[in-house]
Amino acid sequence: MAAKAPPAGRVDVPERRARESLGTHGPADRPTENAMPQNDGAPRTRRPNVSPRLVAGVLLVALAIWFVLINNRSVRIHFWIPWAEAPMWFVLGATFLAGAATTWLFQLRKK
Repeated sequence: MAAKAPPAGRVDVPERRARESLGTHGPADRPTENAMPQNDGAPRTRRPNVSPRLVAGVLLVALAIWFVLINNRSVRIHFWIPWAEAPMWFVLGATFLAGAATTWLFQLRKK
């Protein structure tokens, strides 16, 4: 004897259970125009992590550059015996670069 087909609009119980386990319930599962796209396994783009140390470093460099630019007078620099005259921005910039180079050299030594 042939198996009897379920009435139109009704789904056989084993078939319904199979659809539920797969997450396919019919037309309601189809994406609509307003639906969010599902993750298809592609890696998500993430915002790069910005460390507080990087933010502090960028802020200090910006403040140092600002400080150098607003101090534009000429100053006299005394060494042990000789002296020189130079613009303040040059002296401050050279001091900042010397400090950055010293920090970099000490970091290389720790690694």
